[in-house]
Amino acid sequence: MTGLWLVSVAITNVSIVDTYWGPSFMVMVYAFDQYLESSPRSQLINAMIYLWALRLAAHIGSRAIGHGIFVEDIRYQNFRRYWGPKYWLISYLQTFVLQGVIGWIVALPLVAAKYFSSSHDQLTTLDYVGVVVFAVGFFFETVGDFQLRMFQRRKDRQPGEVLRTGLWRYTRHPNYFGDATLWWGIWLVSVSSDYIMGLVSSISPLIMTFLLIKVSGVAMLDKVMTRKTAEYVLYKETTSAFIPWFPKKQPKRAD
Repeated sequence: MTGLWLVSVAITNVSIVDTYWGPSFMVMVYAFDQYLESSPRSQLINAMIYLWALRLAAHIGSRAIGHGIFVEDIRYQNFRRYWGPKYWLISYLQTFVLQGVIGWIVALPLVAAKYFSSSHDQLTTLDYVGVVVFAVGFFFETVGDFQLRMFQRRKDRQPGEVLRTGLWRYTRHPNYFGDATLWWGIWLVSVSSDYIMGLVSSISPLIMTFLLIKVSGVAMLDKVMTRKTAEYVLYKETTSAFIPWFPKKQPKRAD
């Protein structure tokens, strides 16, 4: 993370840390595989991580290129304005070190699945359940991101218009719901290797779900969008914030 931070200082753009989030887990599983015995469960975990990480990196990377590689995300721009000239140093602890620590905690299911599995182990029903849960999450994250990208590119989009079709009809944040869900799927696979370590590693999907709902996802975006457009206020009244559900009828308003 230190090397990545130095690059961010050179180009004055902390946003590159977001693109590295997915590939950082690819680095972890590769490192584990150099020292731990391979197993069917370990290979399954590898496939899940590589699929998720490559898709996420491509999505965030292409978005960054579209905006300009030297254009920093609004979150980091706000931090930079708040901290002023010393932000280059503060960003190391606030963003890069913190993300590194969170990354290792989130990676606990990977450690469990690899360290406590052997080449003689066979996949269990719980492994397959985990794959199904992962697939559901991957679908919501991928399709949600795609639908939002297509909506943002629409030339006939009206000012203040809110995406309320597709998966976005059933949840205001299908991509965040999908990201949290697929980590629960990865965790279920890890539980098959060792139930005690599985319970310990449950902190991984719990932290991911908490961050996506309360910190960097739902709460932050809802706050921004509510200030940005009145239509989003109506959208909040009828559409589930996180878990997909059928939309409510729009309440009647007094004239």
